[in-house]
Amino acid sequence: MFSPLHKWLTERPLSQQLTILISAVAATALIFAVVLLVNNELDNLRQAEVDNRASKLTLAQMIAAGVKSPLLFEDREVSTAILKTLEQDPAIQYGAVYKANGELFAEFKRDVGFAVPSIDLVTGTREEGDTLHVVTDVPAHPNNLGWVALSASLAEFEERRERFLSVMLWSLCLAFLLAFVLAKRGQRLITGPIISVVEHLESVYKGSDYSSRLPASDGNEFGALNQGFNHLLETVQEREKALQDHGDFLQALVDERTAQLRQQAQHDALTGLPNRHAAIERMQQALAKTDASFALVFIDLNRFKAINDSFGHGVGDALLKAVADRLQSVLQSPDWLARVGGDEFIALCHLNRKEDLHLKVDQISAQFDVLFDVSGIQVQAGASIGVSQYPQNGSSASELLRHADEGMYLAKQSGDGSARIFDDTMQAGLERRLNVEKALHQVIERGELSLVYQPKLNVSNGQIDSAEALLRWNSPELGFVSPAEFIPIAEECGMIMALGDWVIDQVCAQLARWQRTDYKDLCIAINLSASHLRDQSVPQAVAERLKRNQIAAANLEFEMTEEVFVQDAEAIITNMGALRQLGINIAIDDFGTGYSSLSYLQSLPVDVLKIDRCFVSEMDQRDDSKTIVEAALMMAHGMKLKVVAEGVENAAQLEMLQQMGCDYLQGYHIAKPLNVDDFEAFLAARD
Repeated sequence: MFSPLHKWLTERPLSQQLTILISAVAATALIFAVVLLVNNELDNLRQAEVDNRASKLTLAQMIAAGVKSPLLFEDREVSTAILKTLEQDPAIQYGAVYKANGELFAEFKRDVGFAVPSIDLVTGTREEGDTLHVVTDVPAHPNNLGWVALSASLAEFEERRERFLSVMLWSLCLAFLLAFVLAKRGQRLITGPIISVVEHLESVYKGSDYSSRLPASDGNEFGALNQGFNHLLETVQEREKALQDHGDFLQALVDERTAQLRQQAQHDALTGLPNRHAAIERMQQALAKTDASFALVFIDLNRFKAINDSFGHGVGDALLKAVADRLQSVLQSPDWLARVGGDEFIALCHLNRKEDLHLKVDQISAQFDVLFDVSGIQVQAGASIGVSQYPQNGSSASELLRHADEGMYLAKQSGDGSARIFDDTMQAGLERRLNVEKALHQVIERGELSLVYQPKLNVSNGQIDSAEALLRWNSPELGFVSPAEFIPIAEECGMIMALGDWVIDQVCAQLARWQRTDYKDLCIAINLSASHLRDQSVPQAVAERLKRNQIAAANLEFEMTEEVFVQDAEAIITNMGALRQLGINIAIDDFGTGYSSLSYLQSLPVDVLKIDRCFVSEMDQRDDSKTIVEAALMMAHGMKLKVVAEGVENAAQLEMLQQMGCDYLQGYHIAKPLNVDDFEAFLAARD
């Protein structure tokens, strides 16, 4: 029960705690004293009441002795006179003499209107409210002559009791008040010095003035407290000064480091050039000039990842610094260069004349015509360049940067290393690309894709025993979309895996249907993207499709271009080997247009080489194309590879390829790509 009280008390200030405790002690003592006094007084009152009862009984007996003769002789006057003597006792309110038979003989009333009480004529005393009734007999031997009855008021005792209790209550209240006032003043003797220390502490804390001191005090505990506190302040003051000195030293270091961080936040750590954030700020400063006219040149290195993978990141970093140095060498203030991405730079070139634009862009492009000597390695680093102009192509930094980036993208798509200056026609092309990309994400769900099959002629027996599956897209909104347009976009937006999986599923399902016909031995070639070839789960997924559709691995052939080996060649070769172990034929498509060396080709797990149509289509007109085709055939046959010639367009080309010993022919002269019904009809007609 004391826990809440203790908690409440400990939450009070010390001065209140002391006041409450002193007051409580004083109050306890006062209450104890009052209890003793009240108990003593009540004992006295009880004794007085006993004495009063005895005295009234004695008085009644004296009256009885006096009225004995008048009662005997029935002298009412004398009896009344004797009762009249009761007036001398103010407490007596009524007196009466009764005969032995209970008849009223004589009476005394102090007040005429006094209501005579009902009295039992039995010797003794009894209390009724605030009245004492006394009855005694009038003895006479051998018989009782009668009775004397008295009624006395007890109000005197009640008034005395109430008066005493009232006095004690007021005395107790005054004593409590006095104790509280004395406790209030007394606690100040203890809390005063403590409060002084606390107030001084708060003053020191708020003002941080550790030089102030408490005044010296008497040699008691409070004096020791003041002295100890002053010693503490001295120690704190000394440490504060040491901390201040150390803080000044640290602030100097922070200021220096902040300047370094500000430099790092605004500049690229590798090249020292302004970074993207700083470049945008500088562009905004240039835009703030009302007469400004400038070009924003966006430069993206070509095949930088391949260089990093081939020669290591050290060579890649050195190349970036070399590129930065070359580009800065052709820029003059107020023009500037910034690095805004891994292999991306932007240059802001101020234009004073119209012809300055092409001049400066040509100067920048020319820097990539010469090999870079990086750590003793000669590196060919091409670049794709996009250009936007202010105010023609935008009024904000983000808009100009976006348009320059769009020009760079088109330059990269063209693959000819030229720069692209943004104009309205580019905008239309970019909008088309965005629409194609948006539609690609729903193309499978909407059922807009289809497959066509282009037959391949087996030269040795003149039969059509294989074909290439080609993807087609006919969009209700965009119309027919060429694979040359949507495949690169699918590779960039991450849809190429979904498209490739769809093609594999459709071809496997079609081969399963053909298993129940005369075309069960057909081999269908599918073009695989680099994303599929890098995915380690693809061989297992293909094996599951073969099992699910109950088709032989020999019915499938996967084609890939030489460009897929530019990145992650080791992982791709591993997956090729895994696919080949399943029994699937592997073909290199568009041979002669990529980057593979002959020694590199020799290490690849391939079965078929497809000579690109750019050589086949001109072999009947140009001797050099014919020589390339012959060399490719000889090399492939020497490596035990089958050869497919693509783009056979006429009989002359067919005859020349037959004479050269080409294994398979593919092209419009054999058959154009056909839907499945037309393809089956074509096969039936050949049979």
